Amino acid sequence: MRLLEPPSTDGLKASLAREYALAAEDTSELAQRRLIAALNERLSDVALELELLVPTYAALTRVALGVGSTLSLSTFLLEPSADLIERARWMIATAASGAVGAAVTVNFGQVAKARAKSIREKWDRVSAALAGGGASGSARVRPS
Repeated sequence: MRLLEPPSTDGLKASLAREYALAAEDTSELAQRRLIAALNERLSDVALELELLVPTYAALTRVALGVGSTLSLSTFLLEPSADLIERARWMIATAASGAVGAAVTVNFGQVAKARAKSIREKWDRVSAALAGGGASGSARVRPS
């Protein structure tokens, strides 16, 4: 997620100018429009990355629960000769490991969601400063 952090306004302007072969000191309306278009493209890329975080962690949570359930059932069913109490203990232990994995993943997901919100706010400030710096036209300043 650190790679999604926005650079400073000047750094972003220089990066976009370099990436799209624009003269950084060019203040013409056409150059500013190209800069805004490049900014919008960058914001779309960042928005896509940030939007994929929540479904990714939700899927990982389901995987952890699924693995715990599968291990639980397999330990119960694959040792029919073992005592029922012992099989139940193993079943509970493996199910608990899946639940712990899911809980950890949910926690990471919440941290990532808060971090994504912070990154969006930083991009809002940087892109608003860049778009407001003499550009005519409108920039989409909210990656969402």
